[in-house]
Amino acid sequence: MELKERRIVVVGASSGIGEAVAVQAAEAGARLVVAARRIDRLEAVAARCGDDTHAVVCDVRDPASCEALVARSVELLGGLDAVIYSTAIDPLARLVDTDAELWADVLTTNVVGASLVCRAAVPQGAGSNTGAEMPPDDEQSFGDRLLQGYAARAVELRVAAPRLTVTLSARPVASPLARLQAEHSATVTNLRHEPVLLPELPRRMLRLLDGTRDIDALVADIIKLAQEGTIGVRTQEGGPVVTDRATLEKILHQLVADDLPKLAHVALLLE
Repeated sequence: MELKERRIVVVGASSGIGEAVAVQAAEAGARLVVAARRIDRLEAVAARCGDDTHAVVCDVRDPASCEALVARSVELLGGLDAVIYSTAIDPLARLVDTDAELWADVLTTNVVGASLVCRAAVPQGAGSNTGAEMPPDDEQSFGDRLLQGYAARAVELRVAAPRLTVTLSARPVASPLARLQAEHSATVTNLRHEPVLLPELPRRMLRLLDGTRDIDALVADIIKLAQEGTIGVRTQEGGPVVTDRATLEKILHQLVADDLPKLAHVALLLE
């Protein structure tokens, strides 16, 4: 798509993907409004993008702020051709460590905010056919950029959505291929077809995740492995191996609780 002279609002442009998108769009000749909550970061991004870029503060959790962003953008740019919404909250925490307030903030920022900005922008022409003629090689150009994103691991290309999950079920199930690989190697292949190197305990645990065990049963089977000497459990690195069942159960319950979410986050658990 030809970006020269296109009027674009980039929301969430103060850092990360939004900042990178804004800089590349400016280099391609777009006229921009960059928006986020941090005016100091926005002004730095606008300076990188050049004279045709304006910084506007916006809190996407506030409907009035979203309306004001679009109104100001139309005033500065003379209209709108597109909105790029890159603002998002991705809580990197165990589910048990989160609360309703956090998830309300995630939903408001990631979903409601996007809807509010787009609702305000559509009547101004964003996303509509502006009448500009598309270049004849547009599909080829898009394909080339898509492959570049794939090569940079920024885009995944699939014929179907992977069945991975980051939410733990009562009886977790790991990838059958990874379970098989874990019998012979510390490196397994996840559901994104990436190699994952596993420490000894997660590797042993992965082999047991066939959907038949809840957490208590999983811990009980790992205790058996420890008592048989297949794995060594220690309270500290270099310390003596723990053999007492009550102590093993306490330690392993905590280790399993810590390691299961990690297996999910590296795309090893199935829905």
